[in-house]
Amino acid sequence: MNNTVFSIFLFILGLIIGFVVVFIVNFLKKKSDNKKADSIIETAKKDADKIKRDSLFETKEEIHKLKIDADKEIKEKKSEIKEQEDRLLQRENNIDRRDLALQNRESSLDERENNLLVKQQKNSRI
Repeated sequence: MNNTVFSIFLFILGLIIGFVVVFIVNFLKKKSDNKKADSIIETAKKDADKIKRDSLFETKEEIHKLKIDADKEIKEKKSEIKEQEDRLLQRENNIDRRDLALQNRESSLDERENNLLVKQQKNSRI
């Protein structure tokens, strides 16, 4: 009987030790899984930050390129407008010179006409 009680005691003790060992192994496995999860999360956060920085840098580069292109286009448009203004100013000056020449010519013709009328009147009196 003593043997039987001792065997039952050892059996129960083995069950308890087995449960404790399984509990400890599960606890350690959970702890390890949590560390892995934390490591994965930390890596994901670092990757996300890197992607964010890279994206921000690329966006800033694109904005800079667009600004340079816009400035270049504005400069070209201003240059075209300046050329058109210069051509118009030159045309205006040419027209003013022609107008002045025509006015001088008209004055000259008026003067000649008046001289001819005066001569004609003198000739008709004679």
